[in-house]
Amino acid sequence: MQRKSVGKAWIIVPALSLVAGVAAALLLKDTLPMPHAALGSEVQTVTLAPSTPSAQPISTPTATATPSTTPSPTATPVPPTPTSTATFTPTPTSTPITLPAPELHGPPQKPPVISRAEWGSVDTTEGYIPHTLDRITVHHDGSEFYGGAAARMRSLQSWSRRVRGWVDIPYHFLIDQEGNIYEGRPLEFVGDTATEYDPTGHALITVMGNYNIQEINQAQLSAVVDLASWICHEYSIPPQLIRGHRDYAATSCPGVNLYAYLANGYIANAVQERLRFEEQ
Repeated sequence: MQRKSVGKAWIIVPALSLVAGVAAALLLKDTLPMPHAALGSEVQTVTLAPSTPSAQPISTPTATATPSTTPSPTATPVPPTPTSTATFTPTPTSTPITLPAPELHGPPQKPPVISRAEWGSVDTTEGYIPHTLDRITVHHDGSEFYGGAAARMRSLQSWSRRVRGWVDIPYHFLIDQEGNIYEGRPLEFVGDTATEYDPTGHALITVMGNYNIQEINQAQLSAVVDLASWICHEYSIPPQLIRGHRDYAATSCPGVNLYAYLANGYIANAVQERLRFEEQ
C-alpha cells in the first residue's frame, strides 16, 4: 500500500506544479507590458515621422544679397541742360572787324548771287512748303571749309536729299570764304534743320565753315550784312530779329567767332544803318 501511495504522489506533484505555473503566467499577463506592444508604438512613431526634415521657413535671397553694380536712381532722370545755350559766352579769337560806313544811295539792293544753275543744283519742284518771312537766322555749316564752294553745294544738296530725306538743300543762302553768295533753297519756302526748332518764317543765311575753329573774315561779314540788309528791307523785317541758330536751339551754331557779331549787336546795327536811306 505504501508503494502505491508514493507512485501516485510522484504523478500528482508535477501536475500540481504545472497548474501553478500556468496560473502564475495568467496573472502576470495583465500586469506586465508585452514587448510587441512597445515595439508597435515605436514603429508607428517611426513610420509616421516624415521622411524629410520638418518644413522650416526658407529665406529667399533679397536683391541686397548680390549688390548691383549700377545704383538704382532715386529720382526721375532730368535731361542735361545744353551748355551751349545756358552758359556759353562768345569769346572770338580774332580781332573784331569794322566794316566801312556804307554810302547810302537809296534802299538796299539785292547783292550778286550765284544761281542754282551756276553751281549745278539738281532741279526739284515738289515737296516745298511756302511761308512768310519774319526773321533772319544765321548759321554755319559746321565743317571746316577753305575752298571749292560749288562742289560743296552739290555735296550738301545730295546729302540733304539722300541721307536726311529733305526736299532740297536746307538753307536759303550760303556764303563762301571770298564772300560770294550762293542761292540755296528758294526763299519763299521753309528751310530745314537737324535741330529742334521750327524754321518757318526764318530766312536762313549760312556761312560755309566751322566758326568755332575758323575766323570770320571781312568779305564774309560784309556779305552777311549786305544780304541781311536787302532781306530786311524787302520783307519788312526789323534788324533786331537777325539772330543766330543757337538762339533757337541747343547748338553752338553759328560758331563763337561768327556769333560774337550777333551777340554784341554789330550785324543788327550795321543793317540798321543801311536802312536809314529814308532819313538822308
